[in-house]
Amino acid sequence: MNRATAVLVAGLSLTLGVMSTASSAEAVTPKKYQSCAKLIKDYSKGVGKPGARDKTSGVPVTNFKVSKKIYQLNKAKDTDKDGIVCEKKRSRGMTAPAPIVAPAPVAPQPVVGQPTVTYKNCDAVRAAGRAPIRRGDPGYGSHLDRDGDGIGCE
Repeated sequence: MNRATAVLVAGLSLTLGVMSTASSAEAVTPKKYQSCAKLIKDYSKGVGKPGARDKTSGVPVTNFKVSKKIYQLNKAKDTDKDGIVCEKKRSRGMTAPAPIVAPAPVAPQPVVGQPTVTYKNCDAVRAAGRAPIRRGDPGYGSHLDRDGDGIGCE
């Protein structure tokens, strides 16, 4: 066997070895779960199809497992039809975790003698070169902080 043929055979062997390793890693068979309680044991944040967005009036679930196959097998459990099954919702046999309540933020008191700064919207904050604006900064307002994390106009 000449050198070129040996290199070709070695390269093909490596490629096939890598391909078989990758296939076996992906060979986890998606399954249909009998209940959300059982699905959540494997996927604590639920399972969604690619591109799904959580419908909620609270904080949306964004860290669910994305798997088209698992979603399709368990689609009947998507009660709100948002493309995510068993996402952090209360189901039969499950109890919801106690909500974490953060202490109410204390509004900073303006320093006497300093002018009070207010911004109508994030465009005004950006125009003033103050974005992102944090809770406690002059001019911060909850109307500038859509997700309520203390950082506005991010």
